[in-house]
Amino acid sequence: MTRRFEALGIAASGAFGPMILLLYLAKILTADLSFSIIGFSFAVALIPGVVENYRKKIGWSKRSCIMTGNNLFAFTVIFLTLGLPLTAVSEFVSAMTWTVLLVQAFAYAKPKPTVSRGEEFWDRPENKDLDESGMTKAETEAYFARPHVGPCKIDMENLMVGGGAYCMYGDGKPHQIPDEEADRMLEHLKEMHAQ
Repeated sequence: MTRRFEALGIAASGAFGPMILLLYLAKILTADLSFSIIGFSFAVALIPGVVENYRKKIGWSKRSCIMTGNNLFAFTVIFLTLGLPLTAVSEFVSAMTWTVLLVQAFAYAKPKPTVSRGEEFWDRPENKDLDESGMTKAETEAYFARPHVGPCKIDMENLMVGGGAYCMYGDGKPHQIPDEEADRMLEHLKEMHAQ
């Protein structure tokens, strides 16, 4: 039974625009009334999205909501200046619906996880068991506890200005060194240079 109603709803939705067009061409509806009916249908079509966003606490694309809503507000003014008040009202209602979607996009936005400079390297979820070189935390600590840098080539200029340290391991790719480790390495290198 549900499938039949769904199929009927899809058919009715698909037939709605052509039906309004035929009524306009048959001179049963004016252009203003035809535009306004179709404009209101755009607003009504968004209501399930508003409800879904509310239930799931999700939002749509902020850019899409801003652009579409602003353009519909512009249409409102344009249609008013053309003497099409019903169409202007329908465009205003659609613009307000897009504004609701925009508010939801901001209200339900989930912040992207960011890593601050002060955050511990090992606290980052992706580095829980391994560092970027593929070594475990214990292996890395043992490696950097040695009095030499080993096969790791460090960009000293970047390290000296506090821009972070990168290390080239055997794979030839740069691997970021945790800030604490970079600070320790810099102190060690300064001590070696002082001798």
